[in-house]
Amino acid sequence: MQVQNSVALVTGANRSIGKAFVEVLIEAGARRVYATARNMDSLRNIVTIAPDRIVAIALDVTQPHQIAAIVRQTPDVNLLINNAGVAGTGGLFTSDSLDTAEWEMQTNYFGTLRMMQAFAPLLKQNQGGAIVNVLSIVSVVNIPVFASYSASKAALNSITQAARAELAIQGTQVVGVFPVTVDTDMSVGTPLDKVAPSRVAQLALQAVESGVEDVYPDPVAEQVFLFWDYPTMFEQNPPRENLSQEELIERERLAAIGELTAMIVHEVRNPLTTIELGLRHAKKVLHTDADLQRITLALSESQRLNQLLSEILGYAKPKPLNCSIINVNEFLQTMLAQIQDLPEAIDRSIYYVNEVPTIEIMADVNKLKQVFLNLFRNALEAIATQETVSCLVNNSVPANSICISIRNAGKPIPPELLPQIGTPFCSTKPNGTGLGLAISKQIITAHGGALEILSFSTETIVSIHLPIASYSNPG
Repeated sequence: MQVQNSVALVTGANRSIGKAFVEVLIEAGARRVYATARNMDSLRNIVTIAPDRIVAIALDVTQPHQIAAIVRQTPDVNLLINNAGVAGTGGLFTSDSLDTAEWEMQTNYFGTLRMMQAFAPLLKQNQGGAIVNVLSIVSVVNIPVFASYSASKAALNSITQAARAELAIQGTQVVGVFPVTVDTDMSVGTPLDKVAPSRVAQLALQAVESGVEDVYPDPVAEQVFLFWDYPTMFEQNPPRENLSQEELIERERLAAIGELTAMIVHEVRNPLTTIELGLRHAKKVLHTDADLQRITLALSESQRLNQLLSEILGYAKPKPLNCSIINVNEFLQTMLAQIQDLPEAIDRSIYYVNEVPTIEIMADVNKLKQVFLNLFRNALEAIATQETVSCLVNNSVPANSICISIRNAGKPIPPELLPQIGTPFCSTKPNGTGLGLAISKQIITAHGGALEILSFSTETIVSIHLPIASYSNPG
């Protein structure tokens, strides 16, 4: 989505990062910004930035009745920025540690969850829009002196990922922002170079426009992400003791390539961010149609490059699975109900048959949503209007597996290209990168399953084989 002409609501807008979001939104051309905080007096100076475009509203995100009221007051919001948060100190074993932990969870976790739940229907009504959740790098690395604060942000990180998967169906983007060294009240006395709050806001809004999921807005955050112990696409499942010396060497070599890929992506993103900011400034000061057309094209291409970098990074450094027991029939019926609302499904239908409706699998539900959303979109795009995509679920070979096949009667995949489908940068689409299917295949493999593609003159079949719950051992 575009920030220009958007209508944004910012929680915790009275200082630091929240205030910076308001300022950067106004600078970027947002049509209206609802600035919220618990204390209206703290917002008086914020409104003076642009009195005709900033509306101050009192809001405590721990109060459900206030959230319900603000949804009614702001029916035009299409960008929700959840910045409100609180933090205590003192560790887990002080006399007031439980009170502190509950206070932090009520604001940082439950408050943000309530805001997302309340505004999700409104965002859907307003063409999808976006949500930005301001997290912290402590959501992935717990710092003892901020132990319960770290835990509340870790919980928020988890539901940010879940919301991203669930809201993708309605076209709502969900962005997570993971700052560390930002010049705010919390970082006073920290002996590290700090970035300005405006830098955090700029990068977050750039992510909204470019389709980037996670933002690491300062050098320390980037380094923590790059060297955090996430498995890369090149790491293998077998334990080290089960590998030969040659296999161990190859495993380490490919893991290093994965780390290098991630580092290159981040190094490219830094100058790309500077280029985009320069283009946006030029768009404000140049006024001829020819200049504006060139700048719009350049911005579009830079955003496409940013999206490509995100997909490469997601493929090179996938996050670990968060598995639970899933009933396949319930999962697919929920997915299909949501997929029918996609633009690709207009005047097209999906025929669904499940021969084993009681089967359960052990899987990461958000990762599976990502896979099936991608596969159904591909199938729907391949067929003409009034045609049908079929989804069949049955037992697989071997008997401890289930097979989910998605069939379409669109144009077949050329035989010479079929063996390469599912590898990065191999696609039948004119502007496709092939990373969507490559990431889907990677996710299914991580679950101990397999993704197979067959293409004939009459139909193309994508089959997903997954172990049933009593046999599965993903990760």
